[in-house]
Amino acid sequence: MERMRIWANYELILRPVSLYLLEGKVVR
Repeated sequence: MERMRIWANYELILRPVSLYLLEGKVVR
């Protein structure tokens, strides 16, 4: 049960960050 909560927080934080980095690489 705890693992699901951690995974939710993981996606909540890293998904926007990964998208931001991908867009940054595409722009540059």
